[in-house]
Amino acid sequence: MSRGECNRRTMLVRRIFRWGVAEELVPPAVIQGLSAITGLQRTAAREPEPVRPADPAAVAKAIPFLPPPLAALVRLQTLTGARGGELLGLKAADIDRSGDVWTYSPAHHKGSWQGKSRTIYFGREAQSVLAPIILRAGDGFLFSPARAELDRRADGSAARTTKLWPSHAERNRKKRKRKPKRTPGETYTRDSYRIAIRRACERAGVEPFRPHRLRHLTAMTIREKFGVEHARAALGHSLASMTQIYSRDADGKLAREVAAKVG
Repeated sequence: MSRGECNRRTMLVRRIFRWGVAEELVPPAVIQGLSAITGLQRTAAREPEPVRPADPAAVAKAIPFLPPPLAALVRLQTLTGARGGELLGLKAADIDRSGDVWTYSPAHHKGSWQGKSRTIYFGREAQSVLAPIILRAGDGFLFSPARAELDRRADGSAARTTKLWPSHAERNRKKRKRKPKRTPGETYTRDSYRIAIRRACERAGVEPFRPHRLRHLTAMTIREKFGVEHARAALGHSLASMTQIYSRDADGKLAREVAAKVG
């Protein structure tokens, strides 16, 4: 495990015993002893690799190999910098489309447990991605594997070049009547989204990337074009210091440009 994961699990143990003390299940001296345990510093424990932005070329090559809903979701993440989990359960009714810039305030997000609000903004390009999906989704989830499967079957039937004989229709009906091993759900999960991206990258022959690296890519782009404060606002951070984590690659690119022109 990495040093950060070791320290995270140590904190979980402390919280468990702190709850036990509060419920009078554990003597108070136990939590006093646990509080003396410090987290791992720079030791032999593995240091986690820094998360880098997704390669834009890899993203562009992987998109054609994704199911249409997830291809749209990747584009939307890249345009907005939102987390994948913030968009997976999105419905048309959740989006305020009254202004030039559409907005969406997810009920549950990373900072909701602290009482923080979160608003995601959809500009013209993001709206062009969402508009056709909203028309097809109606009141349902915008990114739905069940609807994607129905659309795939409908597109296959429309593209059929041979006549659909009654025997063929009966055979297809019997196939659909059989209980499938796995039926598509109404929404994608974080895991299914991540796995779909990995498989698309493998088919495209590019380095796999995780959904969160799309957020890093957007942060780097905004930081490079507009500055750190704009990136902080777009990503929904309370402090600019949090956004600096996403700025390493942007700073490196800007520094290379300065060196090329000045140095």
